[in-house]
Amino acid sequence: MLEFPVFSARGDRIRVLGVWFGVAVGAGATIGVGILRAPALVAGYLPDFSHYLLVWLAGAIYAFIDANSNAELATLVGRSGGPYVYVRAAFGSFPAFLVGWTDWLINVATIASVTVALYEFSANLAPAFLPRKEICVVGCLCVLGLVQILGLRPGSAFQIAIAAAKLIGLAALSTAVVVAFRHIPPPMASVKLSTEAQPFAYASALQVVLETFAGATSIAYFTSQTRTPGGSLPRSMFLSVLVISVVYLISVIGLYVCLGPDAMATSNVPVSDAAAIAFGANGKWIATVVIAISLLGLLNATVMFAPRILAALSQDGLGVSAAADFDQRGTPAVAVLLTLTCAIVLALSNSFEQLFLMTSLLGLVTTFASNLSLFVLRRRYSAETRPFAAFGYPLVPMLAVAVPAIVVAAAVVGTPVSSLCTLSFVLVAAPLFKWYSRRRAQRAAGSAAPAAEATANQQA
Repeated sequence: MLEFPVFSARGDRIRVLGVWFGVAVGAGATIGVGILRAPALVAGYLPDFSHYLLVWLAGAIYAFIDANSNAELATLVGRSGGPYVYVRAAFGSFPAFLVGWTDWLINVATIASVTVALYEFSANLAPAFLPRKEICVVGCLCVLGLVQILGLRPGSAFQIAIAAAKLIGLAALSTAVVVAFRHIPPPMASVKLSTEAQPFAYASALQVVLETFAGATSIAYFTSQTRTPGGSLPRSMFLSVLVISVVYLISVIGLYVCLGPDAMATSNVPVSDAAAIAFGANGKWIATVVIAISLLGLLNATVMFAPRILAALSQDGLGVSAAADFDQRGTPAVAVLLTLTCAIVLALSNSFEQLFLMTSLLGLVTTFASNLSLFVLRRRYSAETRPFAAFGYPLVPMLAVAVPAIVVAAAVVGTPVSSLCTLSFVLVAAPLFKWYSRRRAQRAAGSAAPAAEATANQQA
């Protein structure tokens, strides 16, 4: 396992997290807003059932391939922070800063958007919340922030509990819908795609599906706080992908059979509409409860790991100095406060929507850079002992690099203006990196001067 010097990581070595937390945070960070809307988007791109199902199976297979590469990277580098730390080890500070900056911003925007979505669904259950958006949003994030500041153990226990409730609820609801319609064959789509349109439709649908699976390896953000990372990290990642894949496939098949491609493509929340058809008046209420629990699990998982991206950046002098520290309870308290403050500002200003749309494509760029790091680190540290070695190297990990690259390229060809504008958003981080680099150099020079003076006095 490699070790990289950092400015400060106090409390970051409290190893209390196990396999079930890894599954809970992976499933929690993945199953949420995506599965609520993604089936409708995919049905719009690929109305035929065979194509629709094929792209979901492809997403599940890619999630296993991605977990395979991430398991080796996480156990080799041995430091919390996710893709940022892999890219830093492989390519240096500037590319890593771009990846870390983008990753953190995406997750801040996710926290803001999911909090607002949770408020809206909760208002359906309790209309008294409707005129109190600001209080509900701020209160929800403050409560979740407090859970994290209480310590790593309470935060992980809450995540395991809420993830279990979410998985059971969503799987039970989806299974009930399938059973209710077990005698009805998958409906045929009224719209058929031309041969020329299919490649771009597949690329667009796959982009949606890959984004829906993103987060399955979120245990990587907690590497240095995981017990026996060489064994528990790979198991957590693969189990997380397996659980997510099973729940997703049950859900998307049930929704397609119940609603049909035409109705689903125009549905805002297919889960809610399918439950209403299957169970009548109480269906939407049941679906709303399941959705609210799903969003809460996603929100808590993101609130847990997003500050650790900022902490990793700060430990290398590329963020707020105070955000680098972990307290004795294993929590980056300042990073939590800064992350939630930014999320609250975005949620209350509604500017998160534009930011989220702009940065969603960048998640694939982050995935591409992270998986590409494996090849560089394999060559550079060929003699290093690996607690877990990715299977099928180099062919299988090569797929983990090629798939996001192809999907991004197809997005640029299909929608060049919006895609290039989105990708250029990364360049916003360049001036910020220069400022941090200068400050880091000044701090290093300042700390070197007293040491040199002390050495000179000693010699005198």
